[in-house]
Amino acid sequence: MLDGLRLTFICIILEIILIILGMAKTEFIHLGCFEDSMGQRGLPIFLGYVASIQECADKVAKENFVVFGLQLRTECWSGPNGKETYDRNGPSDRCINGTGNDLAFNAYKHLPVNGSWSIWTPWEACSVTCGGGSQSRNRTCSNPPPSFGGLDCTGVNKETRKCGTKYCPACRSIIYEPIADPNKILTNHGIEVHMTESDQMCRIKCYLNYDCVSYNLGPSPTPGMMVCQLNDADRYQHPQDYQERPGYSYRGIENACRSNPCVANTTCQAGFGEEQYRCV
Repeated sequence: MLDGLRLTFICIILEIILIILGMAKTEFIHLGCFEDSMGQRGLPIFLGYVASIQECADKVAKENFVVFGLQLRTECWSGPNGKETYDRNGPSDRCINGTGNDLAFNAYKHLPVNGSWSIWTPWEACSVTCGGGSQSRNRTCSNPPPSFGGLDCTGVNKETRKCGTKYCPACRSIIYEPIADPNKILTNHGIEVHMTESDQMCRIKCYLNYDCVSYNLGPSPTPGMMVCQLNDADRYQHPQDYQERPGYSYRGIENACRSNPCVANTTCQAGFGEEQYRCV
């Protein structure tokens, strides 16, 4: 678990480094030379003096502006609405060597950058330890984030899955039939056989096995012991398997699973919850 978290942390750091490095050199296109006006500038915000077009482009990228221009070789200009206002004073022929003079500027436009997903975070802790819960993980549209009019990431930023699906420990409540049937036995449905000292001990064995709904109790070759056979069905479910067996006795419980309330490929266990059964 620790190694996985370390790997995830390293990957996130690498993503941040790549984003920073990716912003160090942005891509742009030339729009042309345009007239400027001191009264109504096409690009009104002065971002500082620069040594190159690329340096101006990087300054503009940090502000998340789209269109920018160079004047007097070293002045970098832009604005939040530059893509709508840069050409407001019309085209000009006053630009030389990629820059304008005090009455014109050479305009450039950043190319759109589409967003890309980060790696998934580790799965969070399950909401429960048993009984069925969920856990989720997330990712962000930040590798890189969309910029300059680029598209947002497609897909989901959160995934959820089931977890903690094992059954929680539960108290079982069962009621045995008041009288055991002497000289009877249910065949073909045995799930466990125990050697017990009494009928009471056989009842306990049946209670502890959640699939048990009846038991057969008979003589044992060992003095003082009895054979306790646990069944996962009762005589009402399989009357054809209810047979005579001298020396044995049969006893079932009030079995809510008799009506087959569970769907296919699940097992009904009697004695749980308000409905007195559960499906597992």
